[in-house]
Amino acid sequence: AIEAAALKLGLPLPGLTDAQRTLGVVKRVGTAGQVVGVIIGCLIGMLNLLVVDLAATERAKKAEELKKMMKAVIEDGAQVVNCKR
Repeated sequence: AIEAAALKLGLPLPGLTDAQRTLGVVKRVGTAGQVVGVIIGCLIGMLNLLVVDLAATERAKKAEELKKMMKAVIEDGAQVVNCKR
């Protein structure tokens, strides 16, 4: 599957013999490449954290508090000043 995708992209095949594929250094390089690929994938996935607005939730909470306070002032304020409205 990976080889087919590489061929479609025009990448050359590794051209290793079966004996070379069984060498320890080839396996270690393959594993290192996989680790680097996972790390790069994770870093790309975390890029959205750079643009997340962390203060948005706090602003929404403060806006809700302010809304409750204004409602209390409007409703209870009329009773304090003996106003019918």
